Amino acid sequence: MQRKAAIWMTGAFSTSPTGGVESLAGLIPVHLHLQKMAGQANYQAATLSDSHPLQSILGQDYHKGAQAHPCAISKMSEAFKQKVKGTVIEIDCCLPDLTKSFEPCTPEAWPGA
Repeated sequence: MQRKAAIWMTGAFSTSPTGGVESLAGLIPVHLHLQKMAGQANYQAATLSDSHPLQSILGQDYHKGAQAHPCAISKMSEAFKQKVKGTVIEIDCCLPDLTKSFEPCTPEAWPGA
């Protein structure tokens, strides 16, 4: 589908090489776009407020004062964590890798600052 869109945008022939047409159209490969979106989701999870419902599902280190949900990651055994796949498990695994501190309401973001 991305190839068809690139050919339509550039007006290239249908026999043109896929990589070249996508480059000329300025489209990144789909797998790289999905990796970028997954990384952005991890950054968004790091900036959630303390009262967000996702905080109660994350691991013990990331509760931010929220009471743990009965199905929270912190209450799962290590063997069960190995079997479970999903976005929340990935976010819980990637949060320690974030090196910058995120504050959703920094003083620089206030009007007039």
